[in-house]
Amino acid sequence: IADSLNNLAQLRLDRGDAEAAHQELREALTLGREKGFKKLIAGSLEGCARLALAQRSAHRAAQFWGAAEALRRAIKAPEKPVEKGRYAHEQAAAKQELGARAFAQAWSEGAALRLDEAVALALECEAPRPVVSMNS
Repeated sequence: IADSLNNLAQLRLDRGDAEAAHQELREALTLGREKGFKKLIAGSLEGCARLALAQRSAHRAAQFWGAAEALRRAIKAPEKPVEKGRYAHEQAAAKQELGARAFAQAWSEGAALRLDEAVALALECEAPRPVVSMNS
């Protein structure tokens, strides 16, 4: 269930539905934490990075990517090539927004977090505010 929620959140992010993705990522992280599914938590943290970037928080996005990468290294579960390709463009955008030095610093901050700290940070993030259409 947690893996499906994470995959659905990624799909929703691809389609621009940050509000639904936020809820699904929270549920996936909560289940992943309860069951100790570290690989799933890494994927959810990457989803949180994408969500943060969509919310114009490149610093927070870099922190989540750093935390996810550190976790993946610790459990010896590298990103799949398709994931690496997906995130490369978004990471480049975050690096351009922050500047290379600030991006590297934020990444390092995330990589230094303990697993429970990274999950708590992700769960504390506020839900995106829905966009109100002028035609509504």
